[in-house]
Amino acid sequence: MLARSWSGKNNQENDESLCFTQRTVTNYFLVNLSLADTMVALLNVLENFIYMLNGDWPFGEVYCKVSNFVAILSVAASVFTLMAISIGICHCLNVISASSLI
Repeated sequence: MLARSWSGKNNQENDESLCFTQRTVTNYFLVNLSLADTMVALLNVLENFIYMLNGDWPFGEVYCKVSNFVAILSVAASVFTLMAISIGICHCLNVISASSLI
């Protein structure tokens, strides 16, 4: 029974509705937020740790500018994504509360 449900032959309609419900605006925002945080982790954390440990930037002037740009861009993306999520939730709550008054 479990093998049939995973194969999609018996529960094809359920599988399609599950995939459709996972593609919400909030989930896209959360993926965007995780990508921004991953970008910071990959491109800034280790380099800044080495800089603070040694007191010298060994990666060159170009990567210094790129690293600062990526850090600012990632923070801005995180802030604006969190703001968009909260505006979307606030909008949904306003719609729900307005429909309950009718």
